[in-house]
Amino acid sequence: MFADDAHVEVEATWGIYQRMIDAYRHEDRSQGRNLMVKLIDSITSGVPKALVEITTLRRTLKRPRPQAVPAWCSRSRA
Repeated sequence: MFADDAHVEVEATWGIYQRMIDAYRHEDRSQGRNLMVKLIDSITSGVPKALVEITTLRRTLKRPRPQAVPAWCSRSRA
């Protein structure tokens, strides 16, 4: 699917999504949080305007949060 240049935006967005899932599923919460911070830092600047989904995700993730811990950090592990 990613062999065609027409799918470059999809491939880039898919890669970011996979990194987010890896951070969320990491068994060590501290390491998962560090992975998420690195992900957010990586999409904070230098993202081409054509990658609209990543730009939207960046705005969402960089939005000021309340003092409470974000939901993805405080989920229970069943």
